[in-house]
Amino acid sequence: MPTDAPITTPESLRDTLSATPARRAMQLGFFECAADTGLGSVARMLADHHIHCLVVPDLRPAGGRKSWGLVSDRAVLRMLHDGAAHVTARDMAQDDPIGVAPDDSLLRVATLMCEHDVAHVVVISPATDRPVGIVSSLDLARAVGTLASD
Repeated sequence: MPTDAPITTPESLRDTLSATPARRAMQLGFFECAADTGLGSVARMLADHHIHCLVVPDLRPAGGRKSWGLVSDRAVLRMLHDGAAHVTARDMAQDDPIGVAPDDSLLRVATLMCEHDVAHVVVISPATDRPVGIVSSLDLARAVGTLASD
């Protein structure tokens, strides 16, 4: 990550986040589950892997083109709260998750997370239009901690 000058002001941090691409903070790769995976299995996968979201490939195939979605720990909590025990990843998945390109700035990532009240954005390959990684709020915090000086 760029660290040419010390980050000592909010403006310099903002400038640095604007100049730092999402690919520098993203977790390359991701865990996924099938669309018909049940609530218990989704919850177990999240817990077993200490992660907060899963990619759901082939969520809603349309016209031969396969789509994908994202199911988060927050979606699992909502289902538990609502008493919906017999749901699948398809039912819980956000089928239009927030996505960024690997070269989009971390400032854009942070802005999208705030605007959409989400803790994850999916990094999408411009070449394949498929997920290649995830940036979580913790990944963003790690980047800020690395970039900012106290």
